[in-house]
Amino acid sequence: MRSPHHVFVGREASLVADPSELDEGTYERGPLSKARSLIAAGQVQSSGTLVALLHILST
Repeated sequence: MRSPHHVFVGREASLVADPSELDEGTYERGPLSKARSLIAAGQVQSSGTLVALLHILST
């Protein structure tokens, strides 16, 4: 990874509106408790997201 990545973690977040930027990508919200199984199943495809999740899970 040579480009900077910003990681934002929300605790007890709630959806207040649908995303307004349709060309920004596809995002899926889910509980952090599900992250390990998603990683193990190969569902996390972005290296930046993978590094961020592993960092958050290790703390």
